[in-house]
Amino acid sequence: MIAQGSKEVLLGDSRYRYDPDHYLITTLELPLVTQILEATPEQPYLGLIMELTPALVGSVMEEVQSALAFRQCGFRRK
Repeated sequence: MIAQGSKEVLLGDSRYRYDPDHYLITTLELPLVTQILEATPEQPYLGLIMELTPALVGSVMEEVQSALAFRQCGFRRK
């Protein structure tokens, strides 16, 4: 997860850029090459790694899908 700045991840021939609006989830350790793209002394790169169980990731994805479906129906939760 990136809180500030951006990073590029190279996996084989594929490039992935992530930043505060885009995150990366993997289910196993991968041979990656990474490069920080955006960082300054005033706004340094700030990121963290969170190890989550597959059950927790699945549960969050279900909750997000339910909330999106609920919102698409025109309802809002209080």
